[in-house]
Amino acid sequence: MLMFWPAQKHSSLRQVFGSPDALTGEKSDPEFVLVDILGQRAEVEDLVAVSEAYVPIVKFKFSGVEIDLLCACLQMSFIPEQLDILDDSILRNVDDATQRSINGVRVTDAILRLVPSIPNFRTTLRAIKHWAKSRGIYSNVLGYLGGVAWAILTARICQLYPNALPSFLVSRFFLVYDQWKWPNPVMLKPISQGNPNLGFKVWNRRNHADARHLMPVITPAYPSMNSTHNVTSSTLRVMREEIKRGRELVTEILNQADATAEVKTPGLEAWQRLFDSSDFFGRYNYYFSIDVSAGDSENQKKWKGLVEARLRYLIHKLETMPNTQVHPYPREFTGNPNFKAGCGNSFYIGLKFKAKASNDKNTKKPVVDVSGPVREWHGHVLDWGMRTPDMGVRRSGANASLCTRAPEKKNTS
Repeated sequence: MLMFWPAQKHSSLRQVFGSPDALTGEKSDPEFVLVDILGQRAEVEDLVAVSEAYVPIVKFKFSGVEIDLLCACLQMSFIPEQLDILDDSILRNVDDATQRSINGVRVTDAILRLVPSIPNFRTTLRAIKHWAKSRGIYSNVLGYLGGVAWAILTARICQLYPNALPSFLVSRFFLVYDQWKWPNPVMLKPISQGNPNLGFKVWNRRNHADARHLMPVITPAYPSMNSTHNVTSSTLRVMREEIKRGRELVTEILNQADATAEVKTPGLEAWQRLFDSSDFFGRYNYYFSIDVSAGDSENQKKWKGLVEARLRYLIHKLETMPNTQVHPYPREFTGNPNFKAGCGNSFYIGLKFKAKASNDKNTKKPVVDVSGPVREWHGHVLDWGMRTPDMGVRRSGANASLCTRAPEKKNTS
């Protein structure tokens, strides 16, 4: 059974494959069954099963369309056509991996049931996602927010202003979240404890681990979880700066609209500036480059995904260093002449070194040595059990002056 996940134009189509336990038989992992089936189709290309991921997934192209297929093995002898995805009994006796897979669809469905106007919500969310991607703050893996979190934040604004149109909702998005007192959680409904017999933990700010979350955005379907657990102090700072910038621009738009009807053009320009591409490569004096490479494109996909997933650990290490601000950029770049086409990607991190407050005019700029944290992280990445000899990761600027060059070619996929 295929359940469709809403997708934006130019983004991967997300689906969930829910199978009854009778279908998978002795193969307990449904992704292996899917690989066997999909591998026989001529329309399928670049078929990769990522079974060791936090959420098991099968990635492939079908007639040129990129598809991310989540896998869930349900404890049913058959799946009825009219299945209520929000019925908690669907989670009975499933493992954690299946719960995480199926919960994506449950959260999506719950959000749509909780907003006052689905068309206004979708239009507003499309604008917010476009803004987040343009400004370089769209990436759950690197510690920013992913699609679910941005959807929940948008849905909450729709709940607060149930009769508003999308243009008003976008402006209120920035006004509300610029003043939000993090780590107070954003929730669309009270957290349900669910059926205790199901045995899943829900987010609870009284728990020590949950209390450490910096920017909790709670999913509305049982078991409620924090969709932003990867957020760090560095990425939270960057997102707050971008939201503040958005609030300043929409305030300018609203002030102009109140002043006179003859200033439509400046208002339009302000809307356009809201969605301007990030000025990341003009914001810092120092940039740290991580180059990831492999011998062929298939190995590069696996290796790049592993390195990207572990970059947030490097961010954690760097942001604990004194007088250092860290800004990871959530886009990968290609075009490095040292690698074959399809076999190399680069990630960039901006760094700012702040001097301590002092009245001494002779105070020198701080000297920060980042080589230790980078070397430790580098060794951790190279210890990956599935790494092959052709997989390499190269760091530039760790032991000498940090790189200031911008990438030659951006990967917009």
